[in-house]
Amino acid sequence: MIRQASINDRQVIESFDPFSGSREQDIKEDRVFIYVEEGEPCGFISMAKLLGRPYVQYLAVRPAAQRNGVASCLLEFIEEKHNQQRLFISTESDNAPMKTLLSKRAYVPAGEISGANITGTNELYFYKDNPY
Repeated sequence: MIRQASINDRQVIESFDPFSGSREQDIKEDRVFIYVEEGEPCGFISMAKLLGRPYVQYLAVRPAAQRNGVASCLLEFIEEKHNQQRLFISTESDNAPMKTLLSKRAYVPAGEISGANITGTNELYFYKDNPY
């Protein structure tokens, strides 16, 4: 099940959130959705705007739940929510599982920013035109 995150979910989200900063403000702004399995949040997606278009700002899955379709379900949920809109997402150039997922879900490469990440990796951008 996917539902909107509440402030009560913040601590559990942050227990598996690999990104810097807190999702507290995103949750307060109703931009975070969580995938819940057996009553426990095991993945989340946070939305923002990029050039006025929907942008997946963060997508993370609890390590024990990875490679079980959670990220794909979260993306499908957002794709349906933002029907008939071009949806953007990005990932680090060395994130092979995410690049594979985006390819399977028919995301198209849109460009990259060299050395954008603290690790020195490039940030790759993708988009998808939603037919929903």
